[in-house]
Amino acid sequence: MNYRQGIIVTTFVILAVSGISLAQDDAGTTGDDHKPWSRHNGPGRGGSPEEMIMRIADHLDLDETQRQEVRNIMEAAKPSFSTLREQSRANRQAFLALDVSDPDYGAKLQDLSAQSGELAAELTLLAGRLRADASAVLTDEQRQMMAERMAGFPDRASRMRRHRANQ
Repeated sequence: MNYRQGIIVTTFVILAVSGISLAQDDAGTTGDDHKPWSRHNGPGRGGSPEEMIMRIADHLDLDETQRQEVRNIMEAAKPSFSTLREQSRANRQAFLALDVSDPDYGAKLQDLSAQSGELAAELTLLAGRLRADASAVLTDEQRQMMAERMAGFPDRASRMRRHRANQ
């Protein structure tokens, strides 16, 4: 795999993961208590983006006013996430539909790659804006607690990946 193909694959993986984790549709579940975004229903693990945010709110001991402000921020962002999710889905479908024997395959692949990169950038910027907006709701002490929690995230994520690989 050459460098360009590696970038394309990485971009599609980022879009797939971010689309699933950040841009859940309004329904969130498929009916009963099944959560397609979660590998299990254990306490404190998985769940919808809203559930994960509320667990963080519990950890930070947000008061009801802060919780409502965070909910409002997330609710306001849903249309943008939905749009990005749909655009990402269309981009992935176009990529999968490419015919490698098409004489214009390289140009079409380049276009899709550029679109994918733009979508990833938009998603990153949107997530960054949400993070800043939510941070503005927190007290200095809560921001410090959040920074400490986020600092440990790579270690927790690595442990979860190793655990899942050993199952």
